[in-house]
Amino acid sequence: MTNDLTVAKGSLLDVANQNKITLAETFLNCDGVAIVDISSSMDACDSRGGKSRYEVAREELKILQENFAGKLAIIAFSHEPVFIASGILPPPCGSTALDKALIMAHLADSIPDFKFFVVSDGEPDSEESALMIARTYQNPIHTIFVGAEDGSGREFLKKLSNLKRGTFDTSFRAAESLSDKLAGLLEA
Repeated sequence: MTNDLTVAKGSLLDVANQNKITLAETFLNCDGVAIVDISSSMDACDSRGGKSRYEVAREELKILQENFAGKLAIIAFSHEPVFIASGILPPPCGSTALDKALIMAHLADSIPDFKFFVVSDGEPDSEESALMIARTYQNPIHTIFVGAEDGSGREFLKKLSNLKRGTFDTSFRAAESLSDKLAGLLEA
């Protein structure tokens, strides 16, 4: 039985536990992966409602997992990427190794029409390395900018999404929430 404090409702682990199947079997039913930035800069309190970028990302992922149970894998990244089967993001810390997270997520790129979403303030440790790895993807990479409206990472995320025919959004500043945006892409 899952505990609400350690496993998010609708996460891959929650669905595996409920259906008494392995995590691998649950992943086979995924439609996409959210690659979520949990670097130290995600502690900045310039997102909607004066909340931190991290708090808003956490709230939106909770809604998304509840609405699309077992359909979205989560990789959190700072200095290293981590697969988050429980659906609960670790606290922000460290640098922004997006390149490493893209390498980890690339394992699912052989699945036709698989969805990739990068949720970040767009300030990776190495833009060049992240873009080089992104070029190897077959599926589009969608990006969602969660930084300050005039943040410098905005242009990088636009470049990343344009490179791989993905969409770019600033859902944390727009009226549309992240969960609404990702839900639309998952249903497409």
